[in-house]
Amino acid sequence: ADTNLAQSKVEREDTEATVAADKAFLSDLKVKCALTDKEWESRKAMRADEIAAVSEAIGILSSDDARDLFSKVFNAPSLLQLSSVDVQRQHLTSMLSAAAKDSSDLRLKRLAVSTKLDAFDRVKRAIDDLVAELKQEAEEESKHRDTCIEELNNNERWTNQEVHTKESLEAKVDSLHMQQMDLNRTITTLEEEVDHLNTEMERASEDREKEKAEFEATVADQKATQALLEQALAVLKSRYEAPALLQQQHGEGQAPPEDFREYKKSGHASGVIALLNHIIEDSVNLQKAAMAAESDAQDAYFKLQQATKDTIVAKQASITDRQAEKATVEEEIVTTKSELGDSMDELESLAHSKADLHQNCDFFLKNFDAREEARAQEIEALGQAKAYLSGMK
Repeated sequence: ADTNLAQSKVEREDTEATVAADKAFLSDLKVKCALTDKEWESRKAMRADEIAAVSEAIGILSSDDARDLFSKVFNAPSLLQLSSVDVQRQHLTSMLSAAAKDSSDLRLKRLAVSTKLDAFDRVKRAIDDLVAELKQEAEEESKHRDTCIEELNNNERWTNQEVHTKESLEAKVDSLHMQQMDLNRTITTLEEEVDHLNTEMERASEDREKEKAEFEATVADQKATQALLEQALAVLKSRYEAPALLQQQHGEGQAPPEDFREYKKSGHASGVIALLNHIIEDSVNLQKAAMAAESDAQDAYFKLQQATKDTIVAKQASITDRQAEKATVEEEIVTTKSELGDSMDELESLAHSKADLHQNCDFFLKNFDAREEARAQEIEALGQAKAYLSGMK
């Protein structure tokens, strides 16, 4: 039990350290996701404002009055040169407008408008800036994709680990409950055995008292019998074992009549006296046997009582040990259930994080390849436009 408790404490410390690290990472992840969400919403709002503003600007700049005005302002070259530049500018504008239409990128639409108004050097610088911005955006989105994939994989890995931890803790709780039940049964059995031994001791005491009473009655009876027999024997001996005295008494008195024969003692007296002596001896022997049996019974009783008491003490010590084990098991149950609750809370937190990650990453990941392809087409179109500008005189 001590080894299991030590191992459980080590496992608990490792689990708590893992949970603390996971919670710290989860907290950072939530902050990062919140910042990403905020930045994404800000970018969406900014793009919506830009689309609205540029659409309105395009409408203004594309009007007939604007075109007439711009023709007058930029009418420095000859008509032939102006016609050639206008054709080139129109071609460039068409290229960028087509690319903007395919990609729906507001920046390309703004650049297409600028080719109608700005000098070509400014347009080339704008193209370079937009290409750099697109590449930076591609790098950032690639990092964001990697972050989403990594965090989703981490969430799945941590969830699997936590599920394993939860299942292990549930199995441990079940095992501890089984140990608790076994200890309860063992303690109950030991207590019943102690009660039974106490009952047997009481019965043995009662039997001993009865045996002692019977012994005392037997000894008393034998002593009374011996006294009575000794009294009878004394009387007989006084009559049959003093012949000289009896003859002397008869000799000193008057002579008996002629036909009165001389009196003689009964010849059976000696047999009666011997029988009485034998009975007295048997009684004495019976008394001695009763006393010896009483002594043996008393010794056996003391030994039985002592052995029973020793057994009771041993079983009570075992009960104390089992109760201590039970208390340890119950403490482990409380601790393990607490760890199980923490594990379930962690799984719930991971599930919420997973839902947030899918909400923030699913659409992005699903459209990442399409955005990459569209961005590559934009960069290619911008390269072609810049090459066209570079070839213009």
